Amino acid sequence: MFISNKIAYVELHKTGCTHIGKLLASLFNGKQVGKHNPAPTQLVNSDRKLLGSIRNPWDWYLSLWAYGCDGK
Repeated sequence: MFISNKIAYVELHKTGCTHIGKLLASLFNGKQVGKHNPAPTQLVNSDRKLLGSIRNPWDWYLSLWAYGCDGK
């Protein structure tokens, strides 16, 4: 999850979150906290905007399956 004073980006596996996190780091003064972790209630109830990314469900499933087949 990428967290700054203005935003929090919640990551979903295989949705380009590494690339998006790097872009957000170049735009906002924030930090990466964990990877693919859920947003705590305190963060959800803060004044930050919550962001996330989604992907076509079938493409997401195939990508995750192929990633698993590679033993990762």
